[in-house]
Amino acid sequence: MDGIPRPLVRTNQWTIVLSVLITWITNEPLFLLIPLIAGLIGLIFGVNPIMAAAKTFLRKPHSSYHLEDRSDQQFNQIIACTCLLLAFIGFSFHIDVLGYIFSILL
Repeated sequence: MDGIPRPLVRTNQWTIVLSVLITWITNEPLFLLIPLIAGLIGLIFGVNPIMAAAKTFLRKPHSSYHLEDRSDQQFNQIIACTCLLLAFIGFSFHIDVLGYIFSILL
């Protein structure tokens, strides 16, 4: 099975959550670009920089972790990138309702 180790998926998810929280606290939408750009790179080139960096911290062999299905994760990443982009647009153009709706959906 071609899969992604769960700790890498969780790292990506926590990066998204933390960037949203930091955006809410600081009112600076640029923090949303971190997971958005990483997600787009992952979708286009097949290597998510956040997961690639986190991979260096895995201690066990790749196959010893619970593996998440790659195609499911690609689909989830498309949804996450869409929501991040719409939240970024909303916050950037001071349409906070749009920003909060799509950042909460994440």
